[in-house]
Amino acid sequence: MITNALSVDVEEYYHAAIFRRGTNGRGPRHFESRVEESVDRLLALLGEHHARATFFVLGEVAALHPAMVRTIAAAGHEIGCHSDRHEDVSAQSPHEFRADTRRAKARIEDAVGEAVVGYRAPNFSIGPAQSWAYQVLLEEGFRYDSSTHPIVHDRYGQPDAPRFPHEIYRDGSASLTEFPIGTVRLLGLNLPIGGGGFFRLLPAGGSWTRGSRGRRWRGGTGFATTWASRRRRPSCRRSWVNSSSARLAKYSSRRSIRRDASR
Repeated sequence: MITNALSVDVEEYYHAAIFRRGTNGRGPRHFESRVEESVDRLLALLGEHHARATFFVLGEVAALHPAMVRTIAAAGHEIGCHSDRHEDVSAQSPHEFRADTRRAKARIEDAVGEAVVGYRAPNFSIGPAQSWAYQVLLEEGFRYDSSTHPIVHDRYGQPDAPRFPHEIYRDGSASLTEFPIGTVRLLGLNLPIGGGGFFRLLPAGGSWTRGSRGRRWRGGTGFATTWASRRRRPSCRRSWVNSSSARLAKYSSRRSIRRDASR
C-alpha cells in the first residue's frame, strides 16, 4: 500500500517570503490576523474528506492563537513546529537557531498540552551548509524533520538529496528521520508534485503520481500553507514581478488545496 502524508504550514499571509520582502518584515502589530479563518476552512475541508494532516505551526502564531492550535489537535491532526517567527535557518547561527527553536517548541507545547516532535524549517531553509541544525533538533527533543525539498529551485532545494524518508542524523541510540517533500523522478529530473507553485500550476500532477505507482512513486509528503486557502488578503507595495507572482501563487494555491484533499 502506498501512503501519502499531507502537511500544512500554519502561518499568516505576512509571513510568506514574497510578502515580507514588500513590507520589510513587519509582523503581527502591523497587519490583520487571518490565520484562524484559514484554518477553519482547511479543517472543514479535511473533515469533509476524512483526511488527517500534520499542521506545522509557528510559535508566534501558537502564542497568539492557542485555542486554534487546540482545535486542530482535537480534530485528530498532529501538531508540528514551523519555527518561531518564520526566520530562515540559513540566516541564523547555530546559537540563534537553537534559541528560536526552543522558544517555538515551548510556545506550541504550551498551547496544545503535549510534546511536539516534528519540525519544518521556513522556506525549506536547511541546506547542506546548515546540516548542524539536525543535531540541534535532536537535542531539543525532535524526532523527525520535513525541511528537504529535493528539487532545483531559485530559493531552496537539494536535487541530490534522497527522495524518500531516511535517517538524517544519529547520536548513539537517538536518531532524526527526514521526510522529504514528494517528487517524481522523470527523464533524470525530480519533478515537484508534493506542493508549491509547480504542482499547483500543473493539473496533470495527480496523474503523474498515479501513473508512476510501482515505478517511481513510493508515497511522499505533500504540503500547503494556510494563507493560500483565502480568496483575499491585504496587498502591499511590491515590484511588478513580485506582485504578479504573488497573485498567481494565491490563485493556484486555492485551486490545488481542494483537489489535494480529495485524493
